[in-house]
Amino acid sequence: LITSRLLLRYFTRKNSLNGKELGTVKDIMIANPITVSPKATIVEALHIMRENKIGCLPVVKDEEL
Repeated sequence: LITSRLLLRYFTRKNSLNGKELGTVKDIMIANPITVSPKATIVEALHIMRENKIGCLPVVKDEEL
């Protein structure tokens, strides 16, 4: 999973795109994101997001997004 926040943080730390070699998505991605089942309640999703301090919760069913 990659988010706009991760991209912004990456480019802010690099300061600019001045021709230097850039990393790959693998360098900044969230490899094992926290997910939720489509059968979870909205309240359950809210609790997961609040407990983990995340703003995105992919919905996965049978290992498919």
